[in-house]
Amino acid sequence: MEYLFATTPPSPTRPRSAWTSGEVYKRSVVGVRVYGVPESRSVRSRHSSVASTTTTIGAPATPKYHDREVKYDYLRLNCAKTIGSAFRYGAGYKDLDVTSASILSGRRIVAAANANIPTEMAMKLLKEWDARGYGMDVVLYRKYEDSSYVDPHDDEKVAFRDLPNRFPSVLSRDFRREQGEYKDYDNLFAMYLLYNLGKYSVRVSAQTKMLEIGKR
Repeated sequence: MEYLFATTPPSPTRPRSAWTSGEVYKRSVVGVRVYGVPESRSVRSRHSSVASTTTTIGAPATPKYHDREVKYDYLRLNCAKTIGSAFRYGAGYKDLDVTSASILSGRRIVAAANANIPTEMAMKLLKEWDARGYGMDVVLYRKYEDSSYVDPHDDEKVAFRDLPNRFPSVLSRDFRREQGEYKDYDNLFAMYLLYNLGKYSVRVSAQTKMLEIGKR
């Protein structure tokens, strides 16, 4: 509820990375629902180990899945690596490939070549769930197009309604390719797969301000 539809930002004392004022007011969100997970492998039963892994994100100690200061970095410790690490080390997905740029110093080009890409990590997780025989479907939470709110923390003051959606696209791999050499197959496959797993869409009605479920 808070992540998707919250209308009041959390306490200002929380870290900037933990702020969510309702993602659907900023962009459309693709949600994957997973079915058939045994109780012994459920989030509820594995919560403590997953929590102990992710809690160290904000801790001063260097955990086993990262080789430097634990803070957000678009290339070295982004959302994809954090989520992947939680599944690999906290939930027992030992074969999940979570890459790292720990071999060669701090060069950005090395980090880019080894970065975990969100769409790529999502596809890896779908493959893991499929191998375990879990059922899956997809829900599209559509962006609310009338939001005039501006995040006061952003340097560039842009109303949420004017922010671009960030669906998988060739642009998500820009830093790996020279201009004109982008390879879009992986992202096109992700879009195709998510589209065909689609079951519902949810949106905030501009007229009633209520949630509406679509089945197209």
